[in-house]
Amino acid sequence: MKEAEQQLLDVLNVVSEQSKLNPEGKAFKLKVDCFSDCPNYKPLLEKLEQQYKVIRINQRPDERGLSKPDHSMFEDEQPAEYADYMSYHIALMPTFAAFYEQQYKSSVLGLDKLSGLAFLKVYDVMLDIEEALSMSVAESVDIPIMRHVLRWTILCPADSPKYRNDYSDARWKAAKFLMDMGVVLQARVPAREGWDSKIVVTVKSRSSFQAALDKMRANYKSQNAKSSGKSLEADNTPSKEPLQPKDSNEVSDAVTPEPDSLYELRPEHYDKAKGVLYLSPRRSVVIARRGKVKRNGKEKYFECWLLECVFNSVNTLKVGADFSKILSLHASKIGNTEKRKVRNAVDSINTKIVKAKGQKNLIKIQSDKVFVNNSYL
Repeated sequence: MKEAEQQLLDVLNVVSEQSKLNPEGKAFKLKVDCFSDCPNYKPLLEKLEQQYKVIRINQRPDERGLSKPDHSMFEDEQPAEYADYMSYHIALMPTFAAFYEQQYKSSVLGLDKLSGLAFLKVYDVMLDIEEALSMSVAESVDIPIMRHVLRWTILCPADSPKYRNDYSDARWKAAKFLMDMGVVLQARVPAREGWDSKIVVTVKSRSSFQAALDKMRANYKSQNAKSSGKSLEADNTPSKEPLQPKDSNEVSDAVTPEPDSLYELRPEHYDKAKGVLYLSPRRSVVIARRGKVKRNGKEKYFECWLLECVFNSVNTLKVGADFSKILSLHASKIGNTEKRKVRNAVDSINTKIVKAKGQKNLIKIQSDKVFVNNSYL
C-alpha cells in the first residue's frame, strides 16, 4: 500500500470514528489532536472536501479570527472556547460511507502478497481477533501477545525463553502490520505483563475485518494446494500440548528485540500511579523511588511529576510541556537554577531508559519545553 493511500485512509479512519460518537447525519467537532498520527491531515481533509466531495468543512481551526493566540494561556483560561477553536466542524456527505469502504478494500489487497511463515504469523493473529470478536459486542478486543496453545508449531518450535520472546515479538509485529495495512484501526499493548501481556485491537467494522479474514482463509487454502510435497497445513499442524507456564518475567539475554519492537509512545505508556514508563511489551523503566511516586505520601518526586506532565496528552508528547508547568512557577520567575533542575531530571530519566535497553535521548528539551523525541512517536 502506498504511503499517500495509507495517510488518506488514516484520515478517513479518524473522521469515521469521530462521527460514530455523534448523532447520525449531524455535523460534529473534530479536534486537531485527533490527527496526532496523521501529520498531513490538512491537505487531505481539503482533498476529501474539494476533490472527492465526501465531507463538508463548516469551520476550520483558523477561522475564529484569533491571530496566533498564546495557546497555553488560552487553554487554561478558556478551555471550552479553546477546544472549539482547535476543532474542525465537519459534516459527512451521503457518498462518504461508500468512498470509505472502497478505500478500505483497496488497502487490504497487500494481504495477497504474504506467503510462507510471514503469512502464518499474520493469519494466526487474525484468527485470534476473530475469536475475541465472537465473544464481544465491542469493536475493541484484546488478544494474548503469546498463545500458550499453538496453532502451528513452526511459530514457536520449542518452549524456551528465546522462542517465547521471538513468538511474542512476531505477534506484536503482525498486529502492527494489520494496522499499517488498514485492516484494523488500532493495535497497542497498554500494560507490560511479560508473556501474559495483551494486545488491544480495534477493528473498523466487523464486516470489513471478516472480509479481510475470508481473503486470508482463501489464500491459506490456495497456498496449501500449490505447495509441492509438503503443504502448509501438513507441515504446521496445531500443537496438542500447551507450552508449560513459566515466570513471565524470564527473558533470555540472548534475545535483543529489534527497534520496531518498541512502542510508538502514547500517553498511556506512562503509568503515573506507579511511576513506570513502558517502552515495549517486555521492557519498562521504573522512575518511582522505592516503588513510590510521592515523598512521604504527599509531594511527588520531581522526575515522576516531569514525566506525568510530558505524557499528559498527545499534544504534550509532541509539542512539549512548559518549564512553567513542570516547575509550577510563572515564566518570569524561572532562572538558571530552576532550568538546571529540569535538565538534571531529564538526564537522569534518559540514563535510566538507556540502562533498560531503551531509546537513547528519548526525552528532549528545547525552547524551555520538555517533550518526547519525535523519532519514537
